[in-house]
Amino acid sequence: MNPVGGVAATVTVSTTSPSNVFFTVTGTLANGCTSYNIVPVATTPLAGTVTPIGSIICSGGTKLLSATGAAGVYQWQWSLDNVTWNPAPGVNTNGLSYTTPPTALLYYYRLISKSTICYDISSNTALVEIASTPIVTFTNVTATATTVNWSPAGGGSYNIAWTGAGTGSLANATPPLVLTGLTPNTNLSVTVTLTNPPACAGVSAGTGTTKTLCAAPAAPTFGTITATSAVVNIPAGATSYTVYYKLLQISNSYTASGCLAGGSAYTITSNTYPGAAISVYLQACNCPSVGQYGQAGPSVVQYLLPGTSTCPTPTPFTTNEVTSTCPNRITVALGGNPSNTYRVTFRRVLPTVSAPTTYNVTGTSMNYTVLNTPLPQVWEVYAVSTCGPSYGIPYSIMTQVVNVQVKGGCNKIQNLVLSHATCHGLTATWNVGDCGVPSTNLLGYTVFVKPGAAQWSGYPSLTNVKSANIFATGTLIQVYVRANSCNGSFGPASDIQSVTTLSVGCREEDQQTEESLNNTGITTENGTLSLFPNPNAGEFNIDLQMGDVSTQDVRIEVMNMLGQIVQTQITSISGGHLTENVGMPTSITSGNYMVRVLVGEKTTFTSRVNISK
Repeated sequence: MNPVGGVAATVTVSTTSPSNVFFTVTGTLANGCTSYNIVPVATTPLAGTVTPIGSIICSGGTKLLSATGAAGVYQWQWSLDNVTWNPAPGVNTNGLSYTTPPTALLYYYRLISKSTICYDISSNTALVEIASTPIVTFTNVTATATTVNWSPAGGGSYNIAWTGAGTGSLANATPPLVLTGLTPNTNLSVTVTLTNPPACAGVSAGTGTTKTLCAAPAAPTFGTITATSAVVNIPAGATSYTVYYKLLQISNSYTASGCLAGGSAYTITSNTYPGAAISVYLQACNCPSVGQYGQAGPSVVQYLLPGTSTCPTPTPFTTNEVTSTCPNRITVALGGNPSNTYRVTFRRVLPTVSAPTTYNVTGTSMNYTVLNTPLPQVWEVYAVSTCGPSYGIPYSIMTQVVNVQVKGGCNKIQNLVLSHATCHGLTATWNVGDCGVPSTNLLGYTVFVKPGAAQWSGYPSLTNVKSANIFATGTLIQVYVRANSCNGSFGPASDIQSVTTLSVGCREEDQQTEESLNNTGITTENGTLSLFPNPNAGEFNIDLQMGDVSTQDVRIEVMNMLGQIVQTQITSISGGHLTENVGMPTSITSGNYMVRVLVGEKTTFTSRVNISK
């Protein structure tokens, strides 16, 4: 190579595969004197894309899988559960294409690209299912639509046809499939036929039937409204209706009125709250037959006339005080009550409706962690002040209901691979994270590591490759990874993988150190709480490990050194593990604060955090 006649400062080199290549760089002066230097260049492997992602084979059949965009030394792997992987059997297991062996079992496949110098990295996962007569099921049945699922699913391996409430067909279909434009109160028949492969012994078309619901009525209208009651008008006609209503401040579920004749009226009363908000909707009853109900109509929130209360209403309470800028987090600013005690209620309305949940809050700020899903969500939020002991009555007049949209979060990290274990280290790689659109939602990753019996520690990574040389020899290292989005929110954890560091021919002086994010740890008989980073500028993470794997509410309270609560955060733990980001108000001042974590009704962890701005 001779870069631009030997006078350029740089030159681009390339190799045919990931390896460690030595280049000799020679410089020659005008008088003929020369000097040279040997430069080693290590090139990294590339994770490829395997297609088809989903496919069907007959029992005992095979499938050709192909990979593109990969570079390295290749090794195909297979798995029964998409967690534990082994070298794939058969021939040509180290090329860009691979024919699966004859099998009667479902298997996952992936291609590992290896480098002897750097690390190993995985492609996406491809699923090969075994053909059987499709089992057809229905979800989200309404008056005009339904979602059709079938199993095994394949990857565009089926034709689907439907008759009755609607008529149509679709080739190369993949579930779930949403059928719309259906006729209310009509039977629907769906047939799913395997077309690729075209014929498998013992496999026939799958069928399923359901019935669309009676049509949804319009939103309810109201007659006389007083401070303690609201009259609901029942639509005129031969159809009977049930009124469903809920006092938003105190009820987690709707109360049903029973079947009411068309053209009648129903009175809802409330003596508990001045200015109470009542959510109301209608549903046809005894339709299409006795004991059955139609599709629920849209709900309407109706306020009773404001009464009087000696307790001041939270103010202001608008979209400026109820905000969500990042996935899985709603932030509520509170004020207007000298005692700083409130009851704040949250209710998801999209994409599905949840029962409202009310929390007692002390302080002027709270965070509420919602389920992290890839889909955006819409939540209703409202509050009352409490002026009695222990958050009791009297309550204030309720605030208005504020709708807030929570954008979708990150998906679960896939194909975590641990490779190149040494005496003191390893390298972890994984598929690039997906935090939705735009791609800038993905800010990086946190790699959680557990050496031996030690507690979990978190390490940041900006890319999908992380190396560490910080462990003792002969130690079992467990690792999982989570994608990070704004506000420190985490996506679901990857599956845990493990590897053991070498123990032969090692020197302790080769062990390095790397500062983890995990600075404060507390262990009790109930579990381990880690808080990191500490100190911080007003944003930190809590990692909680517990032996109890049940789902429990978790309340995180941050208190100043006078014991006053300045921040409340509500979340939950499930499966014995919780990683939660805690964001303090921008008005928080530097200093030491106490963090109290209450799990369920019995377990409490307390730690100290230093905020330094």
